[in-house]
Amino acid sequence: MKRIRIAVSSYPIIPVLLLAFTCAAATASEAAPKVTVLTASAADGEFSSPFTGFGAAVSIHADTALVGIPLYLPSEDVPTPSGRVGIFTLKRSTGEWIRSGSLDVSHPRPNEQMFGSSVVLRDKDAAVGSFGAVRIYARTLQRWHVIATITSRSANRILGPVLAYDGDTLAVEVSDSGSLQTLVYVYRISHQGQVHLAVKLRAPRGDAGAFGNALALDHDTLVVGSPGGYSVSSIFPPGAAYVYSQARGTWRLTQTLTGAEATQNSDFGAAVAIQDRVILVGAPYDDLISDNDYTRAAGAVYVFCRDHHGPWYQTQRVRPTDRDEGVNSFRGFGWSLAMAGDRVAIGAPLTIDAFQSELGQTDIYRWQGRNLAFEQRLQVSAASPGFALSLWRDRLMIGVDTFVHAPINHALIVDFGRTAHP
Repeated sequence: MKRIRIAVSSYPIIPVLLLAFTCAAATASEAAPKVTVLTASAADGEFSSPFTGFGAAVSIHADTALVGIPLYLPSEDVPTPSGRVGIFTLKRSTGEWIRSGSLDVSHPRPNEQMFGSSVVLRDKDAAVGSFGAVRIYARTLQRWHVIATITSRSANRILGPVLAYDGDTLAVEVSDSGSLQTLVYVYRISHQGQVHLAVKLRAPRGDAGAFGNALALDHDTLVVGSPGGYSVSSIFPPGAAYVYSQARGTWRLTQTLTGAEATQNSDFGAAVAIQDRVILVGAPYDDLISDNDYTRAAGAVYVFCRDHHGPWYQTQRVRPTDRDEGVNSFRGFGWSLAMAGDRVAIGAPLTIDAFQSELGQTDIYRWQGRNLAFEQRLQVSAASPGFALSLWRDRLMIGVDTFVHAPINHALIVDFGRTAHP
């Protein structure tokens, strides 16, 4: 297989900015977790500033974090964004996260653009998606190299950028410009980078959503979100999430999940997450309460569980309430999801007023049996809406890529295992 040469840039060790952290549910005696703010380098925005897209995608594993910069332009002669991924590493001696390099595509495929629109980081490998291709990287010591580049053989079908990667399995959203439909391709990838297309999944009959708009993978179980959509002038179905299982190399649809209380235009399926016997499905416009100028509430997250190999069943509909320490307005709750151990992060990043004067937030929940209980609302300065989320053990990564009066592009690392200095 022909390998594409990737230029990995080196950066001097520059400490990133630390901002004060407050927690809506914390008491004065509780120690606040340490928060680090990651920002783009001058080189990231030399030809695309201020629209770098820094923070559009994030992923964290142990002492390494990746940040997608899909609007990066390598030069003023390039007409479309080629994209980039920033590499950050924790310097254990000081506890600071530093920019240690970048992943760049020196020779993009025809019509490929916005590399870094999606990232999944694991222990010794990573998957990076763009509009048109997915690249699998392997890490040797601190050097990254491409072991596989995956594209569609059909000119009408464009891979990405939505993807999920677990074990030796990669699931990728595929857009078909001929039929105006979306599919999901599932690949098996060896340690040496050999790629085998296992199955092409099509939306089940009667599906009225955006099949493949969200993907989550856990061993041999794949969850495909198909949000119905949202509009102030039209009516869309609530949406669905499809559960596929793999046995002896064959993938089959085993169950269709719908929210018992999901409303029309709820966008159910816009985000999905899976861990062991739990599936979360986001519906960021569910039960919208708004007068067009100010949004009182919008969004919910649905929890599904199962016993052993039995069917999935809904156990909870999560939605902030006034009891959650000052939570009296939110919009887009369930836009993004991350789950690891007994902690769940839920993004509600959308502005709540027509003047866009208030950004959204990221809320943290903990498991109590099979139900989620609100723990805290993250407030870092005025900009912690969770447009993209990644959670590894006690470390949460938040990507903020939005435009509110001016571009806001950064990423946050919240370390619940460390405390901030007073």
